[in-house]
Amino acid sequence: MTKEELTKKAADMNTYLQQRADDEPATMLDRMQILEIMIAQAGECLSISKQNQDAIIHEAITNATEMSLDETLPASTLNLFIKTAAKDWNFLVNTFDRINSAAVHQHDGLRTRISYLKTTYNG
Repeated sequence: MTKEELTKKAADMNTYLQQRADDEPATMLDRMQILEIMIAQAGECLSISKQNQDAIIHEAITNATEMSLDETLPASTLNLFIKTAAKDWNFLVNTFDRINSAAVHQHDGLRTRISYLKTTYNG
């Protein structure tokens, strides 16, 4: 997946996660299934983003070494130079990590709500 495709996918996932869940049990179950798929897809997208992040960081380290920046810049400045080289991928890594976490929490919340509804109506 390209950076643009991953960015679009992240935006779509965030939009879905920001929608309020319906209180109808059947709708909650449907949402749980969608969240399960989203968790898997977010994990895959996170892996792709990390792989690209690592490639950019490797390239930045190589470039810094070739330009002898490691000899002329303090280590802290050099680290910032390297991190900023991968800023777009850093954003995607953080975004997919947060999407994954939010989807898991929503899934858990829906399961709790369904359990509560079952005890309320069956009790």
